[in-house]
Amino acid sequence: MMKKINSLLILFLLSILSSCNKYIGTIEPNYEPTNNVTDVFAKETTYKEIKNLSININIHPKYYDNKINYNIEKIKKLQNVDQNTDIIFMDSKIYFNFKKSIIISDEFGEINKIKINLDKNEKIIFLFEYDKKIYFVTDNSKLFKLSNNSYDLIADLNTFIGNKPFNNNGNLVLFTIFGEVYELSLNDNIVTNKGQFLSSHGFTDNFELNQSNGYYIYLYNSNTLLILDKTSNELIINYYKEDLNILSTIGTFSDLLDTPFLYEGYYYFVDRSGLISLFNPINSDILWEIDIFENIVDYSFSSQGYLTLMTFSNIYIYDKNGDLIKFFNHGLENPISLFIINESLHIMSKIGISSFNLNSKSQYNFIKNKFSQDLELYFINADIFIKDSKNLYIIE
Repeated sequence: MMKKINSLLILFLLSILSSCNKYIGTIEPNYEPTNNVTDVFAKETTYKEIKNLSININIHPKYYDNKINYNIEKIKKLQNVDQNTDIIFMDSKIYFNFKKSIIISDEFGEINKIKINLDKNEKIIFLFEYDKKIYFVTDNSKLFKLSNNSYDLIADLNTFIGNKPFNNNGNLVLFTIFGEVYELSLNDNIVTNKGQFLSSHGFTDNFELNQSNGYYIYLYNSNTLLILDKTSNELIINYYKEDLNILSTIGTFSDLLDTPFLYEGYYYFVDRSGLISLFNPINSDILWEIDIFENIVDYSFSSQGYLTLMTFSNIYIYDKNGDLIKFFNHGLENPISLFIINESLHIMSKIGISSFNLNSKSQYNFIKNKFSQDLELYFINADIFIKDSKNLYIIE
């Protein structure tokens, strides 16, 4: 169990932190990426470049095995989508929601389009598969199931959902705009209240759901972290982020880039502001933490413990000990997202995909394509699909 701290002590510490929540120090004009952490919790971070670096398996924010020979040669547009589109790949078909419709397609085009009768301002916010069946949920908390070329209304909670639900082995977990957590059983339609929470102001995105040690870690928004029991879906009162901010010496974590994930006993907290901390909430231990003094746009994490950070200007790669092992300037305007395959780093920007060799740090390829924001990647067999807020693409 987490170490309990007397409530008065917490208030005292928070009052101190509120008066000094900015980084204290200066950045030298000729700053070099040798970020040093001088606190007792972290070792000094030095630049120890690995000459022949290869990243085999990526596990966050998307899992994909780089043993598969992915082709990165050209991009083909498949379908129009929108920002709220979810995509399910099942039985060689692609299921996705677009406006008030469910579309069934494949790599060659649309197969079927099922129009959904919804209220005027109601929209589909979550599409998922369970037991070889396709379900979808609206922001008015209505649950539907596809049935051949039609659909059935399964349940209606008659409330408004503030973020995407998730499916836990046949139990749909929903979060209302009023801070309530509900569980809806897909097998018997029984609805159960699983707790209430207070939401701090933060940026809402399609964060990954992570799990570890019997818990689900859910980022309701960039400043609201929720912990749920993985078996019962009960909301657990935890202070993971609050505890970290009390103990951290590099700043305040308030705009998390993604859901914290567990690796070798420590949770990785990555903040858009440039703060990174490896924190164990069980014993309140910080393994190491750094501030790269730049806003982080995207990240990737491998099974070897390599953390890749992309800013608007640079690429940083740290090993699991907190040592900087690669650094270079990518020189791209408006970078949006990245993915790594073995020794190649691919950066998606508003004008296309730029490919770099990690070891030579040089660009060797460019595929022109106009991307909008909110990029999502799908690694399906030997294919890579990319979805932005307007279209679904396949890389060939």
